[in-house]
Amino acid sequence: MWQYGKLPRPSPSPRRRSLLRGPAPPREPAALTLSDHLSTANPALAGLILAVANACVEIAGVVRRGGAEHSAAVSVNVQGEVQKGLDVLANDILIRVAGRSPALVAMGSEEMDDIIPVRDLGPDGGYFLLFDPLDGSSNIDVNISVGTIFSVLPADMLTSMLLEPSSGSNSRK
Repeated sequence: MWQYGKLPRPSPSPRRRSLLRGPAPPREPAALTLSDHLSTANPALAGLILAVANACVEIAGVVRRGGAEHSAAVSVNVQGEVQKGLDVLANDILIRVAGRSPALVAMGSEEMDDIIPVRDLGPDGGYFLLFDPLDGSSNIDVNISVGTIFSVLPADMLTSMLLEPSSGSNSRK
């Protein structure tokens, strides 16, 4: 600010300003999206993974809007854990959204007793989707993080594993 008897200090030129600041920081590379990352993958697999990601976005919205309102116990799942309304809702969302993928042959969920068949194994194969729709949901009322865990397996590999008789020490009697 100018005061009587004092001249204002001239501001440095743009070149001088840049010299005072030092070299410019390196530019960050453009963010890589999931779609970008999957662009080189098998299109059927990429489509299924994107469907799961979309289901996760929908589940996150439900949790964010009021997961506690769905926290009452509903039943007991396959592992004997108390199943809450939010578990069931997240399970339904994943089944509905991922089930639309043409690459999906079957799904298995921690919340259900049986495999959910979706469509027949085609000549191009397909994929099995195995998931826990909302891991950690028993802690949601104390604001601990929750998430969806999933695995995508080639259906032909999993089908052969399920149909082959077990051998060795892991066989069930």
